[in-house]
Amino acid sequence: MSSHLDGLSGYLSPREKTLFEELPRLGAPPFTLVRRYGFPVIAHLSPNYRGDLQEGDILKRIGDRSTYNRPLLTVKLMLMTLPSEELSLTLIRGEEGDPVRLSLKTDGSPFSLERRGAVSILTPLFLRSSEDQRSLDKALEDLKTPYLLVDLRHLFFCHPLQAIPFLQSLLPREVTLKLRGPKGERLLRLSPKMKRIPKVAALVDSTTGEEAELLAAALKEAGAPLYGETTRGECGLFSSLGFSDGSLLLVLSECPPQVQGKGVTPSPALSLERVLKNPEPFFHEKIQKLPPKKK
Repeated sequence: MSSHLDGLSGYLSPREKTLFEELPRLGAPPFTLVRRYGFPVIAHLSPNYRGDLQEGDILKRIGDRSTYNRPLLTVKLMLMTLPSEELSLTLIRGEEGDPVRLSLKTDGSPFSLERRGAVSILTPLFLRSSEDQRSLDKALEDLKTPYLLVDLRHLFFCHPLQAIPFLQSLLPREVTLKLRGPKGERLLRLSPKMKRIPKVAALVDSTTGEEAELLAAALKEAGAPLYGETTRGECGLFSSLGFSDGSLLLVLSECPPQVQGKGVTPSPALSLERVLKNPEPFFHEKIQKLPPKKK
């Protein structure tokens, strides 16, 4: 009999493996997990199971016993959109990634729907904090036009690849992204009608350079008129994207320790604020190309 950890155990930490092994005993449905899209997906469910899970659902553990007294799973990959009349979730199912539209339940659901004028925001409750709420309130007060709230800490809550279909769904429609970084947050407004995009528009809060690379790739794949490459400087790893009108988008991630030990050392004198205030010298003098990856 195959284990529900088939195809996944090599990707789990010892602690995560212990938690997943406890799932059947804790009453979770018997299933087999496989690795697709870079994250765990349900491959097989017991014929006797009558719950909400379906084969092809993406699994993400969002808690453990110390917080929830048992492992907690969500099977929803959220693609948030600016709705006209109603708001819906899109759940990616199956190997081909065919979207299935689901109706939103506002009661008894792990999601909260907020409508403020023309703005609708779908927020996962388990990711919300009082700080997030205050930031959201202030942003809505400061910004008079409808926009989409995007916190990259949420977008990458399971694996950065999840953000690609989401970002692809944004363009070429007009949208404003709120991107947070370790030193604050920036608003990025993207529109095919815009003549110029802000010189330095966004920071990504992350621990590796992978998110920055994937964000750049997703925007390119979605048809954004830009070019760019992953680079490294005194601040860390980042992707600098040049748009066709000559403006720049800086997507930055802090240097992880294993990279710092290989010659990339963040300099306190070169703060993110300094880069944002005067990006030109940084882009032209401080950037070094990453060495090619060893095969």
